[in-house]
Amino acid sequence: MSESEENHVHGPSTPILDEISCEKEYHELKEHFLRTGKGRRPTAPTISRPTYKLLLQLHCMRDDSDASWDEVWAWFQNLFPEVQDVTRGRLEYRIKTVLNACPNHTWSDNFLDTAVCFTTLPDPLEQLGFTREGLLNEDFSCHSENLCITYEVLAALELFRSKEGLSQAFLCKCILSFLPAFSDRQLRRQITVALKKIKSLKAGKKAD
Repeated sequence: MSESEENHVHGPSTPILDEISCEKEYHELKEHFLRTGKGRRPTAPTISRPTYKLLLQLHCMRDDSDASWDEVWAWFQNLFPEVQDVTRGRLEYRIKTVLNACPNHTWSDNFLDTAVCFTTLPDPLEQLGFTREGLLNEDFSCHSENLCITYEVLAALELFRSKEGLSQAFLCKCILSFLPAFSDRQLRRQITVALKKIKSLKAGKKAD
């Protein structure tokens, strides 16, 4: 199996995805996405802002064309040059999140036409007062030294790190700001153990 095949998982068909993939707008988007060779691309439909429906359309296009996440991300950036700060990991995460909600969705009628907010942080980071800009700038000074680093907080920070394409050093720097008594080496070891524990707990929940 090639690397692209390993990284591509065909999602299940659901009524809402079937409906989206039959729409004229979707086929126009798909035609524009696939025309990457010589010649002039067809004009893409005018889309003023990225919506949840567009995320599902992007999933369908990737599924239909067996495209990579890099190709989907590049096309998204060309379509919305004003949102260049959306990383590939963040786009992939938001697509997978809304896709996972499809089978049992209880959305309002206008949900799919709602603009996507790409700056939302994973719970419970927002409740703790973190901001995306602060985390990216490694500015943790506004938070209490008594903040308790729970498995939930660590999992959320790791998810943020992964979505933003940051190095493993980010996680260590962040937690060191709250646990200065630890050495860098000690903390790296503890983080590795904790992340394995979190992965094991998640696997156990899925098995149940």
